[in-house]
Amino acid sequence: MKKEAGRLRISFTKKIIGIFLISCLLWFVYFISTLFFISFFDISGRSMEPTLFTGDNILIDHPVLGTRITNPLAALKGAEAQTRERINPPKICHNEIVVFNFPFTSSWQHIRMNLNTYYVKRCIGLPGDTVEIRNGFYVVNRRKGIVGHQGNQYRLSLRSKESFDFSEYYTFPYDILLKWNIKEFGPLYVPGHNSYIRLTPLNFLLYKTLIEWEQKKPLYYANDKIFLGDQEIDGYHFQKNYYFMGGDHVEDSEDSRYWGLVPEEFIVGKALLILKSIDDKGNYRWNRFLKRIPS
Repeated sequence: MKKEAGRLRISFTKKIIGIFLISCLLWFVYFISTLFFISFFDISGRSMEPTLFTGDNILIDHPVLGTRITNPLAALKGAEAQTRERINPPKICHNEIVVFNFPFTSSWQHIRMNLNTYYVKRCIGLPGDTVEIRNGFYVVNRRKGIVGHQGNQYRLSLRSKESFDFSEYYTFPYDILLKWNIKEFGPLYVPGHNSYIRLTPLNFLLYKTLIEWEQKKPLYYANDKIFLGDQEIDGYHFQKNYYFMGGDHVEDSEDSRYWGLVPEEFIVGKALLILKSIDDKGNYRWNRFLKRIPS
């Protein structure tokens, strides 16, 4: 009897160890897949309606061998999260919907990856593009009607200035002379790797946060000259790629119109598929299950 009890204990222990090892293996496979290949994201807010609704759960495709390597402890310590260069940077096209880390934490004056906040938006402008808004419609490289939700842009075009709150109407870079707003914006050049700009007063205003983020030095005016740290400069070559991101619900979307451009490193991946969808009453939206997200 004692021998049989001993064998039962050994068999039970082996099963527990086996279950533990299988659980560790499954967790490891899940971790690797979400790090390098796919992950999931729950939609909240109206900024991407009518393409995405609150309660949609979407599948995100990561660039193969292109995931960002970050220090997750940085968010807990309040330090800036660091990223390494991707082996295969994401190949984003106009109109594709992407998920990215919000590029600011406590202030829109200093770019800093926010590991706790993710945004989902449509790509409006690529590196090298010039983005404008004319009477509510996006115009990219002087072409109208190629990006964004055209129906929502039409509705925006019909609204008057007086129908908006001040904070909704006026946009980046919040300059009293430019008066850029959600109906008349730009032109704004979207820089890419090795793009060069002359540092005119306007470009100083538009690209100050990007240059300071790349160089980790202050960019400032002194005696009618522009200085980067202690060095006087009159132009700048960008080191990174940037993107202009916009929500489909253009009348109510906090996006690049308000806070500027998104560095490539902050992009998590492309939104491919709505896996499931549940409305605010807990009902399944069956017609949205496994629905491919249009670009």
